[in-house]
Amino acid sequence: MNLNSSVESMIKGLINFSPWLLVIGMLLLFCIPAGLQQSYYSDIFTPRMGSTGIALSVMIAIALIIVRMATGFASAKLFVSGSPWSGLITLTLSVGLTYFEHLEAPGIANHYADGDLLVEGTMTGLIRAAVWAACGLELILAMVLYQSKEKMNDADNGSSYENDMEELKSMVDSLNAQMMAKNFHANGVS
Repeated sequence: MNLNSSVESMIKGLINFSPWLLVIGMLLLFCIPAGLQQSYYSDIFTPRMGSTGIALSVMIAIALIIVRMATGFASAKLFVSGSPWSGLITLTLSVGLTYFEHLEAPGIANHYADGDLLVEGTMTGLIRAAVWAACGLELILAMVLYQSKEKMNDADNGSSYENDMEELKSMVDSLNAQMMAKNFHANGVS
């Protein structure tokens, strides 16, 4: 096995694994803001509501993660299943939640910064980057799954990669036969 085929094999493996990497990255990016939100809401609600405030803050964080995951996966599934309008509506809900978290980021950052503008700016930027990156991964996941569906449909319709390669091989064989026939005729062989 040469180096090129080894590298190609590794790249193909990573490409095949990439949807899972998207999902894992998306889940991690959902959890970063959720952890900060839980702590933020707990600090707001606990002095006023006691242990109910803690439970409420946990439920808010979990609900946001679940809804973001659900809209991400549902929009991808709807696009793949051939319901682009439903997928777009679901994706719009996800973008709306992303925008809510974007607007919420400065409040959370300010709560923990204790007047330090560097900390506040850094936290705001990190929270916003996480929520928009997660939204971007939702879009990418939807596109990857949709393209995978298109390729599966092409394979079902007989236009798969293997069929294309077989057709190309037939064309090359035909051209080789024609060239050999011309060479035989040019050299006086009949």
